[in-house]
Amino acid sequence: MGFAQAGGVPRAGSGKAVPSGLVDGIREIGIRSLGRMYRPEDGLFMFRLRRGRNGIVSEGVSRRYTAIALIGLAGEEDPEISSVLGGERLRDVCGRLAAGISRAGNLGDVALAFWASCAVAYPDRRELLDRLVRLESAKSVHPAVEVAWALAALCADTGASSGELREKLAGRLVASFNARSGVFPHRIGESGAGARSHVSCFADMVYPIHALSLYHGISGDRAALDAAGRCATRICGEQGPAGQWWWHYDLRTGDVVEPYPVYAIHQDAMAPMALFALRE
Repeated sequence: MGFAQAGGVPRAGSGKAVPSGLVDGIREIGIRSLGRMYRPEDGLFMFRLRRGRNGIVSEGVSRRYTAIALIGLAGEEDPEISSVLGGERLRDVCGRLAAGISRAGNLGDVALAFWASCAVAYPDRRELLDRLVRLESAKSVHPAVEVAWALAALCADTGASSGELREKLAGRLVASFNARSGVFPHRIGESGAGARSHVSCFADMVYPIHALSLYHGISGDRAALDAAGRCATRICGEQGPAGQWWWHYDLRTGDVVEPYPVYAIHQDAMAPMALFALRE
């Protein structure tokens, strides 16, 4: 997917046009695959499917992945949702998720659960928001991905009570951005010590791009849009010759430090999610 720069914000450019129906085809694969990964006996989505000696086997359940699946399914029609959940409603699954995650000590898990509760219009989500506020204020260092999830979740919540924290998290993301290299750090609030402190991963780029784009959409904040656009320009400029999105980047220079072979989730989900939000 090619992007050209226009006023600091990447737009569809001189790369090959996306073949007609490609996005719809990928979405269809996603719906079909999610149906294989829902565990009705647990009311949650599994951690993964893995090829074993005797065929495909499932491993564990994941509240984090359940939240992500609910966020995605919230934009689908009832027949597709029913085919994945075996007739259950999104709000039913979200209720189980919220009940089990309210004591979580991880900002990312709570942020995703709150985001899912907003996406499916789950009515009883105040406890999740309160938990999110407490976890954010309890520590000064958080992974950039989790801060971005929290900001995206708060952008999905139209309640006035989210406004102050939403502005704070957006400010933390923007302040952490290295404008010289065009890269976000792996952890926000860290002193920079340690052998890995200069290494950021692809997720550290796309989720802040996505969240800051959403934040600009509701606030008009130009600094948020500028940081998102500069980071997108960096990762697009570093794409491989076949359009690969690389895994690890140097926070100090923006250079790729590990051109790991392509992950399908990078190609088919994370990069389009961030760049479509920025284009909008």
